[in-house]
Amino acid sequence: MTIEAMIEAGMQAFKENIEVFCGAGADEALSAESAHAVARGLQDVVASVGAAVYRAFLESKEEVRGRAVRSGEAFRFKYASGKTFLSLWGPMDVTRRVYQNASDTRSCVPLDAAWGMEGEYLTVEVREAVAFACAHVTPEETAALLKKSALFHPHPTQIKRALEALGEDLSGRREIVDARIRGAEHAPHATRVLAASLDGANVLLRDEGGGKRGRPAERPGQDHAQAETTAYKNAMVGSVSFYGPVWPEHKTPQRLASRYVSHMPEERAVTFKAKFEAELSAAEAQTPSEITKVLICDGARGIWNYVEESGRYHG
Repeated sequence: MTIEAMIEAGMQAFKENIEVFCGAGADEALSAESAHAVARGLQDVVASVGAAVYRAFLESKEEVRGRAVRSGEAFRFKYASGKTFLSLWGPMDVTRRVYQNASDTRSCVPLDAAWGMEGEYLTVEVREAVAFACAHVTPEETAALLKKSALFHPHPTQIKRALEALGEDLSGRREIVDARIRGAEHAPHATRVLAASLDGANVLLRDEGGGKRGRPAERPGQDHAQAETTAYKNAMVGSVSFYGPVWPEHKTPQRLASRYVSHMPEERAVTFKAKFEAELSAAEAQTPSEITKVLICDGARGIWNYVEESGRYHG
């Protein structure tokens, strides 16, 4: 029944939109301009069909009932309400049944809960895409990139909110997530050298406390008002790399894989150190004990104090 509804919705959306979005360009003589117009039109057609089919799938899962129970509390059906979600195919309106408790102080929407979208606007696929993109570029650049290459176009503000929510969620499950990732990782078979390195990176942050002594609190060209509320602080970064045999033609070993750890500024970098040591321990457990191990740092006194005092890197 669900498949039939999805097929019907898709066919209907295709028939309704193919002429709307492609008709003008398709009837013109072939040229770069008309071909581009049809390509863009087909993009809109695909978006409309995808959204229609996915909406049909979701709405077919709605259970028509007079009451719903959550955490032992009864909620009675009140009304059907449409909500817009940003899906892989762009904005998508879904009609859901809304239930309220006896005092009309709380509501629940079973359909939203069932597909993990309570209080959400971006679907999980969109959130995954923006999180991956923002690991490489800024939210603003991510928004511009998706506008050029995807059917969904989140605003930079929406992207930032999604990243904040993801960060809060991960912070409470960091050890579990890291353990799952490490459980799926394996050291390259040809590893001969395990190299660990760590360093600091100055980042400009909003900080009413002012800058670090001896370091400018503003970037060149920064206005004075902004300089009073910002300061450079030291974030920590580290890498654990696996190297293979030395290539005669290059006279250097081949880097087989690298794992990275970072953390925003924190007093004495306690969180970073714990994460970095856990990553290093996992890498050591995956490699033979006889391989060469190297620690690489610059001359920062704070880093060498940590190395010498911890005892973790001796022997």
